[in-house]
Amino acid sequence: DIGFFFTDIDSRIKPKMLNDDIILSGYQGTFGVLNRKLITKEQIQSLKDIILNMGLTGINKYYYQLSDGQKRKVLIARSIINKPKILILDEPTSMLDIRSKFDLLLIMSKLTKAGITLLYVTNDIQNIIKETDRVILLNQGNIIADGKPSEVINSENLSKLYNYNLSVHNIDGSWKIAPNNAT
Repeated sequence: DIGFFFTDIDSRIKPKMLNDDIILSGYQGTFGVLNRKLITKEQIQSLKDIILNMGLTGINKYYYQLSDGQKRKVLIARSIINKPKILILDEPTSMLDIRSKFDLLLIMSKLTKAGITLLYVTNDIQNIIKETDRVILLNQGNIIADGKPSEVINSENLSKLYNYNLSVHNIDGSWKIAPNNAT
């Protein structure tokens, strides 16, 4: 089973749909439509577990009332409701504030530790979680580097990827990047 999260899913959700219903709609493969008669007691229990694990307890609001960070959590919860083995994410932290970004990265770490393989696209190396075991750097469809993060993420490869002189460092398992002003 494969789950997916793309930020454009946001536009498919009805604004006056409750987040619990959005998550449950993942069982029926719909956006904005839920037939509650088809939902089982086991599925309701799974919903409660996911809400607890995603930090959404006590936040059953209409979708339009949620913050951007809460919306992302709801949509990721929807994508894992069927317990996929693989979760595909496209720029999951784009346009989030710092707290929401780090909350989401923590959730991604938890998902990995729970046995879900994450395949995600990012333009920000700070979004590469510690549990990542493979990184592929792509530029216009060409592979610049492929391998373990410790081997692939370095100043030379990132400078080549972005065609810009960069300095890359790993600090306590988190990647940091800055312009390299040395000439």
